[in-house]
Amino acid sequence: MDSKLLDLIREGTTPKLRRKVVLTAVTSGIASVAVLAIINAASHSSEYGTPLFRYFAMFASVIAAYVYCLRYTFDTTTRIFEDILDKTRRRIINKIRNSELDTLDHIGRSEIYSRLTQDTAMLSQLEGFLTGTIQSASMLFFISLYIVWLSEYAFLLTLLLMIGGVTIYLRADKAAKEQIEYTSQMEVELFDHVTYLIDGFQEVRLNRQRSNELYEDTEDVSQALKESKVFTARHYNDNYVLSQAFFYFHLAAIVFVLPQLIPTFADTITQITMVIVFIIGPLGVVV
Repeated sequence: MDSKLLDLIREGTTPKLRRKVVLTAVTSGIASVAVLAIINAASHSSEYGTPLFRYFAMFASVIAAYVYCLRYTFDTTTRIFEDILDKTRRRIINKIRNSELDTLDHIGRSEIYSRLTQDTAMLSQLEGFLTGTIQSASMLFFISLYIVWLSEYAFLLTLLLMIGGVTIYLRADKAAKEQIEYTSQMEVELFDHVTYLIDGFQEVRLNRQRSNELYEDTEDVSQALKESKVFTARHYNDNYVLSQAFFYFHLAAIVFVLPQLIPTFADTITQITMVIVFIIGPLGVVV
């Protein structure tokens, strides 16, 4: 996460509030893993005709804790980020009203609008991402412990596959982020052209040659922006396909490879498979 964002969070919160948000997010992650363990235990017990009321009571208690902690975390982080956004907007507006005209002309209207709209919107989107990352990281940690408890061999295989898959994914994601930065620059450039068109409306109406030149330039920028967005989307589509393929290869290794190498693994294969299905969501959030 960007160091500037972390600085903003530290400035806008108290240590006690940060600890409480992290604690509740981690607790909700633990509750998620507990739900998985309870369901696995209940499904295993049902095969022997064991009454399931005790498991249901445990399940209901854990779900209640999960809902409370997750709701508190999301509500609190929303308040924190909206406070940060409000301070950011007011700081930008205050700088504008106290700036010299030459400074504003040098910065450019498009850049100012970009800071007030795109950048603040991006910061706002990080609200849920931050909470989800904390919760998902705690889920991954405790799911890993649960896999170790079920089968050390399954844990080692999962760890190796995850390291390889995450490494490949991060390399591809780096290229996608670089393309996003270029696309953002193209959007600012397009906004500049539209601003020129509006500000010079009278000249455009009176001078057909100037109007055609400006339109052709704007059309070229718009075309370049379209191609850039298509290329960016292709990067993310490829990353999504890669993550799905990794997930299915992981399941195949658990179901087809380990039982051949370790005969006793067949006793826990159903539980391990369910855990692997469960782990993909939080892994995608953290990565």
